[in-house]
Parts: sequence; C-alpha cells; structure tokens
Amino acid sequence: MSLYHEIVEALVPLVSMFEQLGIVYYIGGSVSSSFHGIARRTNDVDIIAQIFPDQVHALVQMLQHDYYVDEAAWRDAVRRGFSYNLLYLQTMTKVDVMPLRQRAFTREEERRAQPYILEDGDPPMRIASAEDAVLSKLEWFQQGGRSSTRQWNDILGVVREQGRTLDMSYLQRWANALEVPDLLEQAFIDADLTQP
Repeated sequence: MSLYHEIVEALVPLVSMFEQLGIVYYIGGSVSSSFHGIARRTNDVDIIAQIFPDQVHALVQMLQHDYYVDEAAWRDAVRRGFSYNLLYLQTMTKVDVMPLRQRAFTREEERRAQPYILEDGDPPMRIASAEDAVLSKLEWFQQGGRSSTRQWNDILGVVREQGRTLDMSYLQRWANALEVPDLLEQAFIDADLTQP
C-alpha cells in the first residue's frame, strides 16, 4: 500500500466538493514537502482553502457521511479566520482545513500550486510548489522556536531532492520577506548545497 493511500482516500471527497463549489484550495504542509522531497508518514493533512460562511452548509450536507463535521463550529471557524479539523471516518485521518490568508506570500503560494497525481488512478489535486513547501516549512520552523527536527528534515528533504531545479531567486526573495534568509542559507549548507 502506498504511503499516500490513506491521505488520498481522506482528501478525494473533500477536494471533489471544493471543485464542485468552485472553492480555491491547495495542499500544503507535510504532504507537499513529502511529495517534493523525502516521503514520510504524517498524522494529518493540511489543506488551505478560501471558504465563505455561506458555503459551509452545502459542504456539511455533502461531506457528513464521510467525515465527522460540526456545522456550527466550522462556520464559526470560517467567520473568525481559524483552522477547522475534519475527521475522515473510514481511516480516522485528520484533515486540517486552513483559511487562505490574505497576505502576499499565501496568495503567491496558492497561485503557484499545481495539480499532481499522488496515486495512480486517483484524480489530480493542487499541491504547493517545492519552493513554497520549503518557505512555509522555514516559517513554521522559525515560529516553533527553531527546534523541530521533523520540520527541518522535511526542508532538507525537499532541498536535497530538488537541488538546482529550485528557483533560487524566488526562494531568496520570499525568505527575505518572511524574515528567514539565514534559515534558507543554513538549509542549503546542511543539504550539502551552496546557494549560487
């Protein structure tokens, strides 16, 4: 069984509903870094989506047979700009639905996300780019006190696997904007690569 089997299974109904309703989304977090880097098991799935309060009822009606979902709590989370957790009932996989923030980096990350097939025979899903996987992980690593070995290994996995195919000018520009240029430089050093 593929590493992605449970993830894909938990995402297919949700992504299908997002696409039916015209909801902008992309998959980030450890799924994105595993896809572009070194695959590892993850306990939850991060999906970033632009959901409006008046869309929640339709989503709940369509998803309640596949997920544990609380309509009032989800609507409140959307209204307040918070994340909301869905639980895929068949495998108990947790899906974190995060709001599409209005800041420039998140908008650029969404714009650059591309459809990829995680498992043969399954529909394509929009996944954050390799560069954006690195940048968002650098930001999480910074916010977590620069102490998460798992986050750092995810970053190094993408840098090592993608190497010189990474868009360095894009990485440097956004690392500066996100105030993590030293971490980006260290990631390349730790991955035995040097920035041009």
